[in-house]
Amino acid sequence: MKVEIIYANTDTIYSEQVEMPEHSTVQNTIACSMLLQSHPEIDFNVNKIGIYGKLVSSDAIVKDNDRIEIYRPLKVRTRRVQ
Repeated sequence: MKVEIIYANTDTIYSEQVEMPEHSTVQNTIACSMLLQSHPEIDFNVNKIGIYGKLVSSDAIVKDNDRIEIYRPLKVRTRRVQ
């Protein structure tokens, strides 16, 4: 089955299609991709994981045509009101 992995940082968008066997987990799929070699800044203690916008755990089972999304923390700029 095919699963897509997406990660966007401030400079680039990473997208990879991975061919995985049935009953693979999110963690297995990420490990089989080149994502962590390409983006060593990813820390799963900080970065959350989702499938089509819904947060999932790393042991969630992926389905054919799922899109695993790696979320980065957003930087919020505050503006002082005078």
